[in-house]
Amino acid sequence: MDIYGISIDKQSGNSYVISELVEGGNLKTFREQALADMQCMERILMGIVNGMIHLHAYGIVHRDLAMRNVLVDPAISIVKLAGNPLGHQIQHN
Repeated sequence: MDIYGISIDKQSGNSYVISELVEGGNLKTFREQALADMQCMERILMGIVNGMIHLHAYGIVHRDLAMRNVLVDPAISIVKLAGNPLGHQIQHN
């Protein structure tokens, strides 16, 4: 997922990541609208698996993998992981 910047709310101290818009929305909404057949869901699942493999190759554990954090593009050819993937670094001994 392309990241364009970070914003910090001066009053609350909360930080926000500014990222690209994924028009298809998240997997939860996509599934509730019954827009996917079994082959489409298999492609989405493989996209999730490949995204997790990529993160783990860099020693990163996604701490909040959930349907709301899986973004699906309108063409259903790309799946992007959102949420807080940088939450935990794996320690290698």
